[in-house]
Amino acid sequence: MTAPKLAISDVSVEFGGVKAVNDVSIDSAGDALAIVGANGAGKTTLLNAVSGFVPMRHGRVAFDGAALDRGAARRAVSGVGRSFQHPHLMEDLTLEENVRGSRRGLATGEVRDAMAEFGLTDWMHRQIHELPYGIRKIADLLRAVLVGRRLLLCDEPFSGLDEHGRDAMTVCLLAIKARGCLLVVVEHDLDRVMTVVDQFVVLNFGTKIFDGDPGDAMRDAAVREALTGLVVSEERA
Repeated sequence: MTAPKLAISDVSVEFGGVKAVNDVSIDSAGDALAIVGANGAGKTTLLNAVSGFVPMRHGRVAFDGAALDRGAARRAVSGVGRSFQHPHLMEDLTLEENVRGSRRGLATGEVRDAMAEFGLTDWMHRQIHELPYGIRKIADLLRAVLVGRRLLLCDEPFSGLDEHGRDAMTVCLLAIKARGCLLVVVEHDLDRVMTVVDQFVVLNFGTKIFDGDPGDAMRDAAVREALTGLVVSEERA
C-alpha cells in the first residue's frame, strides 16, 4: 500500500528572533522518513510546526496536495496523528479508555483488534500509572495512529526503552508502515531508525544538510560530523 505524500516547503520557526528552523523543505519519497540531528538541531521544533503545535514564521505544509489547516486539532481532522517522547496519556484511565478516547465512534472490536496488533491486549484493563514505561510508549503510539490514520509524526519513539522495548517498538512502527500510513520519525538512535525508514533528513542548527538514502547519509562527511555522538554501528558507517 502506497503511503500519502507530505510536502514541507520553506518552513521557518523563530523563538525570540532566533531561527530554530531555517527555511526547511522536505518532500516525502517513500513510506517512512526520519528527521535526525544532534540536540538543538531543530528536529522536534520542525515536528511541532508540521503538527500545528508551534506557529511557523513562514512556509507551507501540504499533505496529499492539500494545505494542512493551522492548529493541532484541525490537523487531526485531516488525518494527522502525533506521538510524543514522553507519553501523553491520562494516568487514571485504563489503557483501553485512553485508546478509545482518541477516536470517538470506534467500535469495541476495532479498538481491541488494534490493541492486539500492538501487543497490548494483556494490559488493556490496567490504568496507565500501573504500566511499564515501554507499554505506555506503545499505547501512546497506538492512540496517535488511531487519530492520524494517514500521517503519523513520532518524537523519539525509542527513547527511554531497553533492548526488549526497542524490539517491540520496531515491530509496531513497521506495522504502521504496512497500514499505508506515512511515518515521520524524529530519533537519536540511528541504528534502530534505519531499520524502519527509507529516507533520512539531517538537520544541523535548524538547517537541512542532507535529504536522501539513509546509507548514503552515513557516508557524507558533513553528516557524520553533525551526528557525532549519536548511536550508529560501524557496519552502517
